[in-house]
Amino acid sequence: MYLAKESKTYEEGVKHFEEVCKIVEKSNKELGSRLRDRIPNYLAFLKYPEEVRKHIYTSNIIESINAGLESIRISLGGYFPSENAMEINYYLQIENLNKRWMKKPIPMIKAHSYELKQIHVMKYELGETEE
Repeated sequence: MYLAKESKTYEEGVKHFEEVCKIVEKSNKELGSRLRDRIPNYLAFLKYPEEVRKHIYTSNIIESINAGLESIRISLGGYFPSENAMEINYYLQIENLNKRWMKKPIPMIKAHSYELKQIHVMKYELGETEE
């Protein structure tokens, strides 16, 4: 999987991912087939500029939200007093992260913002699909 993630091109990533699928299929044919069917989803980040890929494929955003909620839960004595309290704290976590991102965007993403906007326009606004 590491080779697929670190590939320079989408095509190279597909080649490496196919090798993983073959290995998985030896022990679980159904899972290997499902992985193969979803290759475009798993490797979509390889279609973006190389400098921004690491910011696209990670789950750091979700982990940051969960860590913030966990910290609040612990400070409240180990649990949220109600579901409403948890939802309010979740909302506040999202708002705080959004404010932080707006104040100081990731420099590499900002540097490639024009290119990323063009990718978005081609895919969603003009409706072009890759075959």
